Amino acid sequence: MGVSAAMVARARQVDLLTYLHASEPHELIRCNGSEYRTKSHGSLVISHGLWYWHRGGFGGASALDYLIKVRGMDFAAAVAAVCGERAAPAHTSPPQKRCANRANLPCLHRLDSRLTRCNICKIAGFMRRLSAGV
Repeated sequence: MGVSAAMVARARQVDLLTYLHASEPHELIRCNGSEYRTKSHGSLVISHGLWYWHRGGFGGASALDYLIKVRGMDFAAAVAAVCGERAAPAHTSPPQKRCANRANLPCLHRLDSRLTRCNICKIAGFMRRLSAGV
């Protein structure tokens, strides 16, 4: 599928929060103020026009970045999805791993995807510094 230069330019302008509000509002969880998380990616934080996915160890600014880096869409399909030409495919979460510990303690692979209030504050500070160019 071919995309025009105008579509690419328009898609690069759309931030992730705007895209998710328009196409997948059920996916958003408001944490506090201007910070959001998503249901399918618990370690993805959206704040001040930027997003960061802790599990993947990277972030971005646009919805286009998210669709390509996190959802694994090709460039043309991501541009079309952001521009409303075609809906993005529904995300399917990988199956949860089961722990076989007898003490019933939480497993580390479950803990690393959870965000604590402290972590969210640290992320927000990092994003503010990043957007300020510090």
